Amino acid sequence: MNDTIVLIDQSRTDVPTTVLGVAPYDRMVDAVSTFQWGAPDQRLTFRQLAVGQMSPDELLSTLRARNRYKKELFAEAIEALERDPTLADLDICKTMEQAETGECLTDSVLLASASATAAGRAAAAETAPAQPAAGTPGIAAPAPATPSPPAAPAQPVRETVNVPAPSPGAELAAIDTRLTTRKVKAAALPQIQRKFAVLIGIDRYEDSRMPQLDNAVRDARAIASVLEETLGYETVVVENGTKQQMVATLNRLATIVNPTDSVVIYYAGHGELVPATGLGYWQPANADPKDPRTWISNADIGRMITALGASQVALISDSCYSGSLVPEARIRPSTGAVDPAAMLSRKAAVVMSSGGNEPVFDTGKNGHSPFAWNLMRTLEQVSTWQAGGNVFERVRFAVARELPQRPRYGGATESGHQAGGDYLFEQRELDKEP
Repeated sequence: MNDTIVLIDQSRTDVPTTVLGVAPYDRMVDAVSTFQWGAPDQRLTFRQLAVGQMSPDELLSTLRARNRYKKELFAEAIEALERDPTLADLDICKTMEQAETGECLTDSVLLASASATAAGRAAAAETAPAQPAAGTPGIAAPAPATPSPPAAPAQPVRETVNVPAPSPGAELAAIDTRLTTRKVKAAALPQIQRKFAVLIGIDRYEDSRMPQLDNAVRDARAIASVLEETLGYETVVVENGTKQQMVATLNRLATIVNPTDSVVIYYAGHGELVPATGLGYWQPANADPKDPRTWISNADIGRMITALGASQVALISDSCYSGSLVPEARIRPSTGAVDPAAMLSRKAAVVMSSGGNEPVFDTGKNGHSPFAWNLMRTLEQVSTWQAGGNVFERVRFAVARELPQRPRYGGATESGHQAGGDYLFEQRELDKEP
């Protein structure tokens, strides 16, 4: 087969003809889509392909074209991140009000302070004497207030004012209304008090240069359904979230969970890697392909995982270069008897990625990414409970059998993962109503 693929769109005069080379077959390849300008907005869209009907050369040619396009698109941002890898990193919030904007990150110090403040207010409210109503015998009525002088006319503001990003209120409201604890009807591991899942899927990107995706939102919805209906999680799906919405949602989640809880965070969307540093990034719906400050760094993802107080946390990333999130502390499947109580006594902060430090397939398996489809089918087969290492091993084998893609699984020691611990997927049934 010819070793190049020529992409020409006769209807687009503003897009140059591109000749792109084909990657060698022993390299991982990018997500399964061809270049199509999708109606009605005529934006570049990575459409689904019939992967099973394509030869390896045909598949690699198409996928290499996509990867080359993205590398050229992100070249300026990658160069900037090579000079300063912290460009995408956020500051730590000083107040919980700031945390709700999604412009900064919560941490354990802020959460402890907020908890102590809330506890103090509750105690004060319980001990404060009741105030008598006006007109009560023996109590003088308050004197009428002295009228205040009229306010001076407002002076025009002359300095430049920064306009904040749109408030992620809808996502925070969803956290408050959806992550309420329903009564547990049956649980294989009652030691786990509550189970929460936040699933993020991004198909639509605001910047017209960012390729649109076909099924990341569909994957997030489908996995949320499996987690809720089969494994008893309270779920929230964030669709096409901005950086601020994603961060604010995870900040709010950190205020809800406690050490006896279990949490899953799932992401499907674009991702990128800076080869010189080995650091990866998620690209939210408002990502600017030229400005890395609009991306979400691995470092911040790790900080958000650390801020979650749950003893069981699993981050699942189905994006290109998501393997850069997985640390070297790999977790192997259990081959003998496992004591779940002993496992739950250790902090588990694990990361499951759809591939290594390379692009991955995002469509082509019954309308889902191969990774998402196999993850769902595996989770549906969990009876009683299973260690994450065993669940992952089946997903890894199923994906690798079909595609040149190698998912990864490991413990995030920097986020508190303890040796010998693992995430436990447990079958659970909840009442229909809280």
